[in-house]
Parts: sequence; C-alpha cells; structure tokens
Amino acid sequence: MSGLKKSLGMIDIIALAFGAMVGWGWVVLAGGWVISAGIWGAVLAFLMGVWQLSLLASLMPS
Repeated sequence: MSGLKKSLGMIDIIALAFGAMVGWGWVVLAGGWVISAGIWGAVLAFLMGVWQLSLLASLMPS
C-alpha cells in the first residue's frame, strides 16, 4: 500500500465526470460547427478566440 488516503467524495467524482463529458463534448461537436460555418466562419471564430484569450491574458496580474 502507498499510504495515501481517499480524498474524493461522491459529489467530487460526479462533478469530475460531468466536466469530462462536457469538455469532451465540445471537442467532438467543434468539427461539425466548423464544417457548417464554412471557411470564413471558421476563420472568424478562430480570430474571436484569439482576441478573447489575449483579452483574458491582459487582465491577469503580473
């Protein structure tokens, strides 16, 4: 035995599983969204994502 104790409760495990399902779901659905948006829609979405991440990074304290 490694001597580690159990630290996750039932609610923690359910929250982790739900987060994994939602997190993986957007990755699977993103391919369909890009196809339906077309080339310029995908470019616009990418640029908006870069803008949002740069805005978020600029708000972080140094």
